[in-house]
Amino acid sequence: MSTAIARIDDQEMHATDLVKYLKLNGKFDQILEDMITDRVTSLGARDLGVAVAAEEVQERFEQIRRVYGLHRAKATMDFLENLGLGLDEFEAYLTDSIYKEKVLDSVTSDQAVKEYFGLNSPEFDSIEVGYMSLDSE
Repeated sequence: MSTAIARIDDQEMHATDLVKYLKLNGKFDQILEDMITDRVTSLGARDLGVAVAAEEVQERFEQIRRVYGLHRAKATMDFLENLGLGLDEFEAYLTDSIYKEKVLDSVTSDQAVKEYFGLNSPEFDSIEVGYMSLDSE
């Protein structure tokens, strides 16, 4: 038996109901793709030797606590309980988020963009127009 994720009167909604809803509304594929991209990015960062210090995770955790007004430990634990997360799971989420940001920062840096453009400049020498709209001949 699965745990209810929401309840309206005496009607329970389960994770399988959420998945069906997302599929019916055409949102499931995008959310799944986002999850996979995040996971691959995080694993790739680890493989590349990107480091995330415990202090960075703690700083991010403190930022989230400030944003949500979680000024006491009990409020923080209640917040995590409402999300259905343990402290370790939330810390893993924060760590993965920081890995992702570091990878994105490295591939979108000015140097990385210049290198990419330099290696692929012939592709940028011309454009292909598929449709043009003019006011006159």
